[in-house]
Amino acid sequence: LVYWEINPLTAYYDIPPKVNTISTVRGLDWGLDDNTACAWVNMLADGRALVYQEHVANNLDAMEQARRIVTATGTTHIQLSIMDKSCWNRDAGLDSVAKRFQRAGVTNLRPGTGDFDGSVSDMKALLAEGKVLVNRKCVNLIRAIESWQYGTHEPDILAATRYAVDGLVRSGKLLAPMR
Repeated sequence: LVYWEINPLTAYYDIPPKVNTISTVRGLDWGLDDNTACAWVNMLADGRALVYQEHVANNLDAMEQARRIVTATGTTHIQLSIMDKSCWNRDAGLDSVAKRFQRAGVTNLRPGTGDFDGSVSDMKALLAEGKVLVNRKCVNLIRAIESWQYGTHEPDILAATRYAVDGLVRSGKLLAPMR
């Protein structure tokens, strides 16, 4: 297991801590036949991040997935949306998944770094130290955290969460422990 260091008693929460949210980000992992996933993460004033909502669906085109994500976001202001950098690749029609998501209303969209090993390492450390907490209602994410084996396909909701957390680390809002 990749995330074997995680203590379920401290990594998951039912009721969020009463701490001010300073920003909200989304991590997005696109898939047509595979799942599309979105993780919403609040950055707290005390230096922790809360994964509070998830979306997982498949067999929908990019515009419909994006519309569902925008609807699920509601009125929450999103400071940053991080999506797999491959989503900026253009197809035969010179369009990209990222551009389709933007046209459907996904705001502040940026590509992820592509540093898979580094972002997995950061996420492991942050989860193990209680710097990233997961809402128990995010059952797909919890299942992925508890079962993903390195070398197999990373579950889409786990990738989406990793993109969001990596975006917070790279923006300087969430401090990853020294490796």
